[in-house]
Amino acid sequence: MMLTSQVCRFHCLCMFEWQCKTMLHSRCVLQRCCKQPVCSSLVQSRTYSSSGEFQGQEHAALYNKYRPKPDETLVSKVVMDYVRKKTGLHSGRLGIAVDVACGSGQATEVIAGHLNKVIGVDASESQITEAKRANTTGNIEYRCGFANSLPVSDNSVNLVTCFQAAHYMDLFFTKFCHEVSRVLTKNGCLAIYTMDKHDIIHADEKIAKQLSGFYNQLYHGTLKDYFVYDCMNRQDLYMHKFVFPNQFKDVKRYQLMTMNTMTVADFIGFITSLSGYQKHLREHPDQDIITGFQQRFLEILQVETSAQETIIQLTAPVYIILACKEQG
Repeated sequence: MMLTSQVCRFHCLCMFEWQCKTMLHSRCVLQRCCKQPVCSSLVQSRTYSSSGEFQGQEHAALYNKYRPKPDETLVSKVVMDYVRKKTGLHSGRLGIAVDVACGSGQATEVIAGHLNKVIGVDASESQITEAKRANTTGNIEYRCGFANSLPVSDNSVNLVTCFQAAHYMDLFFTKFCHEVSRVLTKNGCLAIYTMDKHDIIHADEKIAKQLSGFYNQLYHGTLKDYFVYDCMNRQDLYMHKFVFPNQFKDVKRYQLMTMNTMTVADFIGFITSLSGYQKHLREHPDQDIITGFQQRFLEILQVETSAQETIIQLTAPVYIILACKEQG
């Protein structure tokens, strides 16, 4: 996937202390999107066995190919700086982390650069198989497991992360936090991250508006009912509705804006990796919605180059929540 570093202005909303603005350098943080729940319990908030979500090896391969890793600067300057401050470990690698709903391991690999060991946990055997196949990092271990029953011991890890998946746990967030508290050491941290839907930017504002509107029709129109979570109100969920139990303190919430660059072909590939698209494909195998979308997208761009040659720029909100486990 073609990714280009961008300088992005992140508007950081520290909901519990202050508001600030910071400039960060960002590559595409378009990574691990959309995880599907299937049943009305936290166990199934990342379990796909009964619905087939994320179970197919073909989908896992698409997921691995088109979901880029999170931006290293974002992980280092926002997440890890908070973790180091709370744990008191200011240099060298930290101890152990668990990456919940790790998918095929995009975020897990980035986190591994800061820790002695990372355990990636996912309920999808296909995703875990793909993660193991692609892994070239010696300090990562992948395990099948559920968000409310993590396959790690009590008080054994310094950090728990959850990238692009907490919105599937909205009805059971408190239970998830209790499980996180169980496995964290004293002053251990929880880092939750998600990226919202993209808008396309263009030098011609009219074209930019057309492209973003056209993508909105697909995402919030054609595919809306095929996402299990509420794809319309993710900002409100992360910035306001996720409430932490008393085991956690010093909760920080950040709203960031990112920019990234990729080819149209890679953007189309990203769309095909979305759970909503995959569910639509399963239920309507005779409907080819993506070929026409790509053709019309290129027409709006008014280019003569192919999807593989045409570069676009996108912007998207990112929401991050950081919390620290109480000492007692």
